[in-house]
Amino acid sequence: MRAGKPIHHVRDKTLKRLILYKLLVDLGTPGIFRQVAVSNPSDPKGALRKAQAAIAELKGDEEFAEFRDTPGIFRQVAVGYPSDPKGALRKVQAAIAELKGDDEFAEFRDTPSIFQRVAIHNPSDPKGALRKVQGSITELKGDDKFAEFRDAPGIFREVAVGYPSDPKGALRKVQAVIAELKGDAEFAEFRDTKRIVTAW
Repeated sequence: MRAGKPIHHVRDKTLKRLILYKLLVDLGTPGIFRQVAVSNPSDPKGALRKAQAAIAELKGDEEFAEFRDTPGIFRQVAVGYPSDPKGALRKVQAAIAELKGDDEFAEFRDTPSIFQRVAIHNPSDPKGALRKVQGSITELKGDDKFAEFRDAPGIFREVAVGYPSDPKGALRKVQAVIAELKGDAEFAEFRDTKRIVTAW
């Protein structure tokens, strides 16, 4: 695997799932049921039915065909913006186009999924959020505590985008997970393949 690729390019699915599962559990990633139950305590089933209908409508709408290869965005918009999922998705489209076209963010054009992730999770200020990602990447790359990842810089992007409030903390957790996996006899066969074990 070429250095700098994000985790979705890792070819060993089992290892990728182990790392992501451990990281997501440790960081407390909420599920859709939790989100709906908190947002709609009086009628969570009704909220999910409405989300299902919105997802089906968005998927079938030619205006949003560009998102069909990343269908999770339909779910995020339908659950996160139940009153106007189409309007929210149009705003995401516009933000993605603006970010892609801005030379300030040219370094991310080889990983366009970053534009989508930033636009969906930071609708009020996607440019500010991406600037923060840039700053975090620079800081992580320069930190000697994370020198082991410099030959696979995609991890810096992944952590900066996925955990903007504490990228260093998230990367420390990644280090701990990798160390745990390396030390586990069950996965000894991967120890001689550095790129697979580090996942980026």
